[in-house]
Amino acid sequence: MSKVICIAIVIAKILLGATDQKSPEAMRKIAWEALQSRVKDQKVLNHSLAVEAIMREMAGHNDDPDEWGLAGLLHDIDIATTHDDLSHHGVVGAQILRDLGFSNAVVHAVSAHDDHAGIARESRMDHALYCADQVYWLVVGAGFRFPEDVRNTETETIWSRIQESRERSKIATKVSAECSQIGFDMPQLVAAAKRAAKSGR
Repeated sequence: MSKVICIAIVIAKILLGATDQKSPEAMRKIAWEALQSRVKDQKVLNHSLAVEAIMREMAGHNDDPDEWGLAGLLHDIDIATTHDDLSHHGVVGAQILRDLGFSNAVVHAVSAHDDHAGIARESRMDHALYCADQVYWLVVGAGFRFPEDVRNTETETIWSRIQESRERSKIATKVSAECSQIGFDMPQLVAAAKRAAKSGR
């Protein structure tokens, strides 16, 4: 086979591979349909949408907000089948996402987002997903509905309310240690949640 033909085949494979890549909008549509087909609890769907929005707000200049958003949206995709045994939560979801063709980064972030599974968090996205998930529950646990109450309340008020409970304050300390690994403190994390609530996503 001539060198020219070999080069042509390589170029053709590259071009064909490029056409297989789906746009962020297409991947988001696939993600939402996959989530809705497996999760029927509206509260879980609302939580997933909130964490998606928080993740997008947390993404930095060198991060991919679309990928971070997908991880947030899909992190509880397996909860209907793993809620009775959380040691599998995230692991089952990761396999679902792997089969659907989501990136390794999203797959690993989902697999590692819950401590019950015992999978180490490694990337910025991994740490961010844990923090985004936890801050949602801290905010809601402090009595704020997401998004309506959160968008209309000052960040300082939300953070102060979170700290009023000994249990929430204990959780916040753990979340703070995790978030510090990607350059966030708790007020900044709460501020990201507030921006997410105001974003309308």
